Amino acid sequence: MSFASRCCGILLLLLLACSKSEPANTIEEIELVDGALTRKFLIPSTVKSETSVPSMLNFSLQYPGMAARNWRDAPRADEIRGQIMLGRGQGRTEWLVANAASKIDTTKPGRLYRDGTSEGFDIYRGMLNKKTMKPESTLYVFRDVDGHLVGVNDPGSWSVNYVAWTKIDLDMEIRYHIAKPLGNDFVTINRAVKKFVRSLIKQ
Repeated sequence: MSFASRCCGILLLLLLACSKSEPANTIEEIELVDGALTRKFLIPSTVKSETSVPSMLNFSLQYPGMAARNWRDAPRADEIRGQIMLGRGQGRTEWLVANAASKIDTTKPGRLYRDGTSEGFDIYRGMLNKKTMKPESTLYVFRDVDGHLVGVNDPGSWSVNYVAWTKIDLDMEIRYHIAKPLGNDFVTINRAVKKFVRSLIKQ
């Protein structure tokens, strides 16, 4: 066998090995089910977003680039990670707001209470410190362009993430964690996350 033939053979083997180690990206259809509710999603196979329960779908994305990531990979400082959940009726943010007290009640340290407005957000606080009786968590609430209430919770300085809840349709809600290095422009972030989630829904 000539030197040129041997080189061609080696090159062919390398190409075959690469094609096996990096399979072509495909789209996987996933159906979420919650009682009579069903919704279908089209998920790229490289994302590998798995359903942890039949009515929940995990997702992870880079922000602000909005590139989808593998949910099972380690969290990063430029990442938003969340879940899509089925369910009709009142969302978590609506429930929290409806059940919040109008003022602080030190006899109920875990209860959320309304604390005015700031920079376009309705402010709610809760989780009173047992020693100081001062709140440790803050909930920022606003209504997005779809008319849904969005609640973004800052659990305190110990947490590396904000946690947001909002409805996306009458039968679907999303919860997502925002890495704090991404900042607190919650209106813009929420708009981008909802656009990303809608892009996964099978029409």
